[in-house]
Amino acid sequence: MAKKWSEKTEKATVVANDELLILDSEDANAATKNKRVKASLLLPPYKKYVALLTQTGTNPPTAIVLENTIGNIVWTYLSTGSYTATLANGFTGNVWAIIGTKGVEAGPPQPIAFANLYKYSNSEAVLRTYNQQNQINNDLLWKTAIEIRVYA
Repeated sequence: MAKKWSEKTEKATVVANDELLILDSEDANAATKNKRVKASLLLPPYKKYVALLTQTGTNPPTAIVLENTIGNIVWTYLSTGSYTATLANGFTGNVWAIIGTKGVEAGPPQPIAFANLYKYSNSEAVLRTYNQQNQINNDLLWKTAIEIRVYA
């Protein structure tokens, strides 16, 4: 029995200058049936980091990384409720973040009310967490979803 193409071919990461061949078996016109396109036309215009963050006491957040095209972000504890995401020249473009207000599992007794992330430099972004009383605080991240996007 023949193997599927995906079983024969080693999977690799697609980058912007790759060329992809699109086969259209329903197109009767031989001139347009098979098309070559640059991968950059199909890739999103940003790099992203998607993770579940947990933080306790004065420890830095720990991350369960779900998807990462930015690079390896290192989280450190800055001060109460403030944490630094560090990646050498990882934040050179416009930085945008989505942060969940509830974790994916039951966590600390005091849920996060809101959080924000701002670009501090081309290599650092700062995450701040606030409790229900609008006070910056620790112990509010418990498998809390975050998506950071960096647009070129």
